[in-house]
Amino acid sequence: MNPILVPIGEVTLKPLILWILGAGALLFFSFAQSYGQAKGWKTGRIIGLGVIFILVGDLIVYLVAKALNCPEQLFVGTVNVYSYGFMLTIAFIVGTIITVYAAKREQVDSEIILDLIFVIIIGALIGARIMYVILKLDEFLTYETIMVGDQEQLKFLLMPTLKHMAAIHQGGLSVHGGVIGATLLSAIYTRMKKLNFWKIADLFAPSLALGMAIGRIGCFLNGCCYGVVCKNPDAWYAVSFPLNTHTGVTPEPRHAAQLYMMALNLIIFFILRGMYKNRKFDGHVFLMWIALYSIARFFQEFFRFGVSSDVIFGTITIAQLASVILAVVAFVIIAEVNKRIEIAKRAKEASE
Repeated sequence: MNPILVPIGEVTLKPLILWILGAGALLFFSFAQSYGQAKGWKTGRIIGLGVIFILVGDLIVYLVAKALNCPEQLFVGTVNVYSYGFMLTIAFIVGTIITVYAAKREQVDSEIILDLIFVIIIGALIGARIMYVILKLDEFLTYETIMVGDQEQLKFLLMPTLKHMAAIHQGGLSVHGGVIGATLLSAIYTRMKKLNFWKIADLFAPSLALGMAIGRIGCFLNGCCYGVVCKNPDAWYAVSFPLNTHTGVTPEPRHAAQLYMMALNLIIFFILRGMYKNRKFDGHVFLMWIALYSIARFFQEFFRFGVSSDVIFGTITIAQLASVILAVVAFVIIAEVNKRIEIAKRAKEASE
């Protein structure tokens, strides 16, 4: 990935220290959350205190590590802030704030929402990576050749290692896989906590749409998920990216597919926000998000070039097939639930 921001000065940290600081950040934020809730503070004040705790706490950890004369190898390297990860961080922060305030209106404990945020992040990363590995399995398979005699060769298929598959920092995530992974893990978590999954999902749906819109800005800055080459290179909407061997993008004028999807996700966000108060059943908004996102992704694929743009069955891409399946399933469930609600309503009216 291409960094959008320059490396952070002379602050050089190796992964071990970064992991320590990351774990410390979670611990410090938990302290702030517990303290703020005990004091009866509002959500915004708790989040502000949490940020202060993270900054001060991690600074103390860093200074202590330096004071203890930790091996210099731990502090060699540079810390780069990457465009995609940077925008994803903003997306999660904005989405969390919006969802917490929506939960407050519905009298849902904000602690549940904050806990679910971590569950969603973990589920999304696992699901997105697994789906990407499945889509690009050829890149993860290796062969070992053994010579038999002077000319004959035997090839043994070696399955990808867990370390290779888990190398997310090298790029490779699937949105559809992320949605499936986050949904499944959230469903398991809410069931364990005896919560109404569909009600919670409705709270998250608008934030998911907005988060994806912000995330697509990261894709645009990074150069990944780029569009097909424009037939008219002088068109006002054509964009050119620097040559990037990692993402595969070349300098030809292309459709800004990432920005197209950003605009569609923003439209979906406002639609979901508008229908939230008028939803007919728990899960209505979430299912509509799945359906609308799938429709938007289906049409975006006509302008998108990349992993999921591989054509299958001669006419449709992998992402388009997944979008059609998800949209159909979502609309069928909505129609079936609406039908049952209408039948129950008529039965009640008849009994009266």
